[in-house]
Amino acid sequence: MCDNGSEFELHLKALCKQYQIGRKPTTSKNLQANAILEREHGVFNDMLRTSGLDDSDSIDDLQIDQFITNAAWAIRSTYHIVLKATPGEAIFRRDMLFDIRLSPTGVR
Repeated sequence: MCDNGSEFELHLKALCKQYQIGRKPTTSKNLQANAILEREHGVFNDMLRTSGLDDSDSIDDLQIDQFITNAAWAIRSTYHIVLKATPGEAIFRRDMLFDIRLSPTGVR
């Protein structure tokens, strides 16, 4: 998911094409979705800075795949006070650490 900003549009299109990722831009009238997206980008960027990938002499596709997988899991499994759940629990109705199905009310 991306916002409609044009700062990195050319680079983002090329990167998405290279990794066969479909782009899903947010609408300009949905400020809540954009705020959530910006928060996720901030977390993703923080994780990228601390991953050590930028210190490597070379990076292969496997390292990028592993980083994206780990970052996505971390974002989905972090408890949010507002949601009173993790994003993974809210979306998938499953605990992200244990294979436990949640009830429709979110109670385990």
